[in-house]
Amino acid sequence: MALALLGTALFAGRAYFSTQPPELTAQARARVQQPDQALCVEGALMSFDVQWAAACATLAETGRSDGHAECELPPAEAGRINRLLQQAEQRCLADAVASARRR
Repeated sequence: MALALLGTALFAGRAYFSTQPPELTAQARARVQQPDQALCVEGALMSFDVQWAAACATLAETGRSDGHAECELPPAEAGRINRLLQQAEQRCLADAVASARRR
């Protein structure tokens, strides 16, 4: 009899928990989202580095730079590349917010 009651209690408990979302679901989803956003920002930073290096290479072709990937760019070109990075970072944040709302 005791085993039957224990079995019934375990079954009822399992049925309850299988229909209830775990409390940590939101936290787990946030953890999944963070790597996605981190990868997005990492991609934006990579693109920034490549664009900056390409601009430095272009300057080097005209003899206005040593060709080093981290050269000092003219303010207008540096500003353009920095704005592109800011826009990419904003897209990453907007995508993360939209993704969180869908979940």
